[in-house]
Amino acid sequence: MTVPVADPVEGLDLGQNLPADWGAAPETPVHAGPYPGSEPEIQAIMRAAAERPNLVHFVTCHTFGGVHLRPPMNDDEPMPYADLRVYQEYGEKAERLTGYTAMSFHDLKFRPGRFYGGQLGWWYGQRGLFSWITELWSPMKAAGVQGPTRPRSGWATTRRRTR
Repeated sequence: MTVPVADPVEGLDLGQNLPADWGAAPETPVHAGPYPGSEPEIQAIMRAAAERPNLVHFVTCHTFGGVHLRPPMNDDEPMPYADLRVYQEYGEKAERLTGYTAMSFHDLKFRPGRFYGGQLGWWYGQRGLFSWITELWSPMKAAGVQGPTRPRSGWATTRRRTR
């Protein structure tokens, strides 16, 4: 018997498969899947969130960068001052506990333009939950690689931002 091997799914970013900003996107977000919520893992997350109206926070952990990321994702996404203060307080505590810089995803972006379909956009912007993406470590820092004095991305920065 021959067992067919599935096509590789490298490049599929489940973090972009959530239904955030897709209607406004000029094209499908890169690596997001064929449509919002197309992947069974994301369908399960969306179903779990819908069944739990008492959720107030969302944290996901990734493994690249050594930073704590929060909304907003883009320039044109205002954040109420009260929410910003909560994020600043949590971010300062997270920095003290981990040594990682806390910053908005917007400040991290390393490519110009609008970012569509991301986790923070869905959890904060559409579900109303305080949400964070914690990148657990920095391979560059672990390898002793010094970043440029003015990094083009927040991955290498230690500056405080308050957007």
